[in-house]
Amino acid sequence: MKTSKEPYQSSDALPLEVLLRKLSAGQTTALSQIFDRYYQRLVYYGLQFTNGRDLPLVEDVVQELFIWISKNYSRLESIQHFETYLFQSVRRNVHAKLQFLKKEQSKFNRYVSRTAALSQKQEVSQEEIITDAESEEFVHNQLRKALDQLPPYQWEVLHLRYYEGKSYKQIASTLSIGIQVARNFASRGMKNLRKKMIDTYC
Repeated sequence: MKTSKEPYQSSDALPLEVLLRKLSAGQTTALSQIFDRYYQRLVYYGLQFTNGRDLPLVEDVVQELFIWISKNYSRLESIQHFETYLFQSVRRNVHAKLQFLKKEQSKFNRYVSRTAALSQKQEVSQEEIITDAESEEFVHNQLRKALDQLPPYQWEVLHLRYYEGKSYKQIASTLSIGIQVARNFASRGMKNLRKKMIDTYC
């Protein structure tokens, strides 16, 4: 029986550089191998920035990263030190999402506070007044759920626009999309976010 001169090498044993070349060439099955190799490691790494308390948020960040890679695999060759890039992306995006949530929570807390004060002046019934502590926790949870339900590009555009203070021209350049597309994503994102929050309170 004739045997191959080269020993069998499983896909798991392939060097990352080989998988990246395959993926850059359009062999998308290489992405699933990279995903399997790094997913748990990236999730564990991202959890360190949430004190281990927000697994869904970190999982979303990691999944969105791989979604981006699946759509931009032809650009991977320009990324040096790809493994480092993966971990840096997770750290950056987890921090960004936490900061965005914190800022939005602060805005809603101010809204709740003002609304509560107005309700007291108008002598609204006790059943209609939610305590501050309960309001803060409720708003935080509902806002996070609403943000997590946004499509990735809508979330990213809102973050760049309202947290980073970027112009639509800068956003378009960062995400490699048109300026009008960036405006549309921001508009739809805000409409979706408002609708989800309004539906929560109604």
